[in-house]
Amino acid sequence: MEKPVKITRLPKSEYFASVFEIFNRQKRLPQQIPLTKLSKRVDERTVTDTSVAIPECVSCGACCFFGMIPIERREPEHLAEYIEVLADHSDVVIERVLYRDEADGRCRHLSGELAVNVGCEVYPDRPRACRDFEAGSDRCFGYRRMFGVDPPLGDAELEAVLEKFSVRPQPVK
Repeated sequence: MEKPVKITRLPKSEYFASVFEIFNRQKRLPQQIPLTKLSKRVDERTVTDTSVAIPECVSCGACCFFGMIPIERREPEHLAEYIEVLADHSDVVIERVLYRDEADGRCRHLSGELAVNVGCEVYPDRPRACRDFEAGSDRCFGYRRMFGVDPPLGDAELEAVLEKFSVRPQPVK
């Protein structure tokens, strides 16, 4: 017999209210640089010097504590539980996402202790968002600073990085 799948359907406003409630309870430092400015790719690092070693994921887990983890249309086939976010006042599914732990906001599939030893319980079937995220990218180090795995940037470092962003050309859409 196949394992049953648990699908929770929530209106968008209810889902985001629960996410914001979790985020407000999280113990994290403020973002020094907006995460949207930080690349998820190692070869596009702007903030982190290329001489800085790529951290080991199994001794971190910070990226699994922040944000929602979207699931593409075919990915739920391998997952035993997920949330379908519905357009408000409708049954139209606008997003599929992984559950968050109510207590600390981590992905429910992350086991272990942040910055000590962690593991992904669905690693072979993890969503594309997780597969595409690169350890050692600027966003990786941004998460690590937010959750106290790495120290925050000093004032001079932060000023230099913000200067880089102010002169960097914006991508053409």
